[in-house]
Amino acid sequence: MTYERLGGVPKHLALCLALLACGGTSSRDAEVDVGDAPEGPLRQFLVGGITVTPDGSNAFGVVVSELSLGVDIDLGSAAVFAGRPSVAVSPDRDGVVWIGLDEEPVVERYEVGADGFLELVDRMSVAGLGLSSGRGTELDGIQILSPQKAYLIDAETLQVVVFDPTEMELLRSFSLEGLAREGRGFIDIVRDGERIVIVASTFRADDTADLETRAAFVDLQTDEVRYASQGRCGNLAWSARDSDGNLYFASHPQQGADVAVGTAGDPPSPPCLVRIRAGEAGFDEGYFVDLRELAGGPAGAVVQAGGGWAYTLVYDESRTPLTIDNVALSTLLAEWRYFAFRLGDEAEGGQRIESIRPSSGIGLGFSVNTGIAEVPMVTIPNAGFARSTVYDVSDPLSFERRMLVPGLAFGALRVR
Repeated sequence: MTYERLGGVPKHLALCLALLACGGTSSRDAEVDVGDAPEGPLRQFLVGGITVTPDGSNAFGVVVSELSLGVDIDLGSAAVFAGRPSVAVSPDRDGVVWIGLDEEPVVERYEVGADGFLELVDRMSVAGLGLSSGRGTELDGIQILSPQKAYLIDAETLQVVVFDPTEMELLRSFSLEGLAREGRGFIDIVRDGERIVIVASTFRADDTADLETRAAFVDLQTDEVRYASQGRCGNLAWSARDSDGNLYFASHPQQGADVAVGTAGDPPSPPCLVRIRAGEAGFDEGYFVDLRELAGGPAGAVVQAGGGWAYTLVYDESRTPLTIDNVALSTLLAEWRYFAFRLGDEAEGGQRIESIRPSSGIGLGFSVNTGIAEVPMVTIPNAGFARSTVYDVSDPLSFERRMLVPGLAFGALRVR
């Protein structure tokens, strides 16, 4: 299968490279909904997504005071950014937001004003370090560690830029050279306590997924980097976390479609799920899940749900069979269903969610901090990506409608 590439990633996946993180980089149990937080200081959330046009896409961010069906997400009041920027917010919930620009080697610092608008207060160039963009990676490129230390993780140059996010000054950089391989594809970044885990997949010369995946483990105190690899599961692009803190990484749904029609190369990487145990700096050699066997069809992704559960996406071939002619755009077809299972207990099987209509194979999940708990949410766009429905999935078998967002919603971050 040959993909046209855009920025090192197959072009048909470009819709998944936008303002906020997809997949389950934050994955903790959640037992309350967003509307149940106690009275107190003003709460504000930055809702982000993209609007898609025939000419491309723009990212947007809108500040709202609550996440509910009654809130009007008005793009007229949105901050709009070209391309696919990255975003981070202050861990102190003090209204500070950082945007890594896509089309300039610049990181910008904003503050949420009294009127709820983002106000630009400072800019920092990273051009002197050889970066062509300020976004770092497609997802989660900026990591705010403290008021004096932040990372910009750059996929193109394989380096981590360390900067002061308050003064907006460059401090130093260090290499991720252990991830270097020709044909590098997705890079997934997971904040895991006092370390960051970076997983990098690889594509072969024919643009099919290689089985090898490499991981870097960055110590947030010392900046020391350790590396590991595994050779059974490629095209990893999603992550989730179980109740014990173990990390799970899954292949892209496109991989499941390619394997199903025989366009996944030789040897084909199966649609799969692998694990890194909590605190360990290597892949769990005793753990491997074939997502076809779990979900009963072409499958891919792992999207966080509540209670240590997750979803994979399984293609419903009873509606539109996969063929050589449609496989290249299969993830954009509204033929994928959510399949729920408990992470680490895959032998017990799972359950296809029939109450939710089939949707695209984008598989977007995120988590919102309410001040009490992290609430897992799932975004399901309509067929034309003109509007998204956001669901609370604290109960993994019950999708509760939470919010309607114009365009393709990618997440919500608490800024106050």
